[in-house]
Amino acid sequence: MSRKHRIAEEDKAEWSTIKQWTLARGYSAYRAQDAVPAGTLVIVTHLRGAAPHPLMDVAPALARRLLDEGAAGPGYPLPPLVLVLDLSGLAKDAKGVAALLDAEGARIDFVKSGVGKATARALEKLHLRGATLVASGKGCQLLLKILLTGERQAEGGWAKLVLLHPILPADTVNGVLAAIGGGATGEHAGRQALKKGHAASTPVHVIFESAAAQAKRLEILQASFPRLSAAVLPGHAALPKPEAALALLAPALLGESAEEAAAAAAAAADDAQPFDPEHMDAVGRMLWLGELQIIMSPHTKQ
Repeated sequence: MSRKHRIAEEDKAEWSTIKQWTLARGYSAYRAQDAVPAGTLVIVTHLRGAAPHPLMDVAPALARRLLDEGAAGPGYPLPPLVLVLDLSGLAKDAKGVAALLDAEGARIDFVKSGVGKATARALEKLHLRGATLVASGKGCQLLLKILLTGERQAEGGWAKLVLLHPILPADTVNGVLAAIGGGATGEHAGRQALKKGHAASTPVHVIFESAAAQAKRLEILQASFPRLSAAVLPGHAALPKPEAALALLAPALLGESAEEAAAAAAAAADDAQPFDPEHMDAVGRMLWLGELQIIMSPHTKQ
């Protein structure tokens, strides 16, 4: 028996690793298969929260919007699975994770044992098919890089990439977008041959926080991603209550802190009632929160 096989589960929980959390609406919890369902919504977040599950704080608001009767029938439409890829455990604190993302976003190649390769491997193991990927803030530069390079991602795995209030440092613009995207000029012009990803075939929708932010980064993004669309949408405070509740599917994605997410959840909720895991809609469906683990067999090493 290997030494790693003898390590206690509570010790493994402290390892620097990417955790995966699920939310599903139906009659039972999500059961892992060889691949996640086609059309899965994947939220890649780098923001650390206090709740044991990233969607726990917003679960009461989600339950009301996704289970209770709406104008168009019982609840709002929901993908077959919502999966949160949590990068916050890769560093000791939020500043450490932000530093990892900035270091990865500043270069064409991937940092050895860095957040980029770890995220690309995690996405590869999900065997995505027609998935919608969502990121926010500093996390946007990482998904843009993975899409541009195609690192470990199969054609057709991503149906769409959504970026909410992206923060794209100058190093990312010059080191990645201008180097391997469509905006290469001057010293970067010869590097376009490195482009082997899926940027040309994948729709990218960018939601900027202001017109000024859009004017600053829209041109370089359009040059790198031919199928790009953009809109301006401010934070949760400016959203009508129903739209704010739906936006909470990606907690804190319209803000840069878990505290803002919690405040937005409270503002969007109709009351302060806690999440009831047994609450169901008119046809008996419930919201199921869970954790997805991909574990290597100690015997086959696969």
